[in-house]
Amino acid sequence: MRPTPTAPGSDTGFSLVETLVALAILTLAIAGPLGVASQSVTYALNAKDQMAAVYLAQEAMEAVRNIRDSNRLDADQSAWLTGAAEDLAECAGIDCGVNIAVSGGVPSISIAPCTSWLSGDCTLYYHGASGLYNHDNSGAATSFVRTVRIGSPIGGNTDEASVVGTVTWRTRPHLPLRTVMVREHLFNW
Repeated sequence: MRPTPTAPGSDTGFSLVETLVALAILTLAIAGPLGVASQSVTYALNAKDQMAAVYLAQEAMEAVRNIRDSNRLDADQSAWLTGAAEDLAECAGIDCGVNIAVSGGVPSISIAPCTSWLSGDCTLYYHGASGLYNHDNSGAATSFVRTVRIGSPIGGNTDEASVVGTVTWRTRPHLPLRTVMVREHLFNW
């Protein structure tokens, strides 16, 4: 059987230009969704870290409230910022770190200026066994830095103190530094 002759100039295959155009269209069709997926992963990581930062800042406020309550119960009525549990007054106007640890099933809370922790800057470390973040550098280093600052409100009211808990972090090295700040006023109840 003989092949059917074709007229000159009526090729049945694809030319190089047609192939390149098809590849360009295919590349654009794939690149768009990949870019969206990549951006979605970045947003998800940022959201995860932001949620953790909010919880860490709130945990610091709860710890300070716990220390205030323990001081109030252990001491006379005038010693609500200073007392047997912890001395919150040492964090007046300076950045302090709140350390929460569990030993033998019993939680312990301590607060101290950031310079007294081994990291020197209140960097938090994650301890997988307990699920806690604290300043004990035996855990895995995180990008979170948590500080607490205690100040007196305007007017010098000795029965009130303002507390600011701040958590800063950087999700990726090329992304900007992010901050969550929680502010509360504690009273001598």
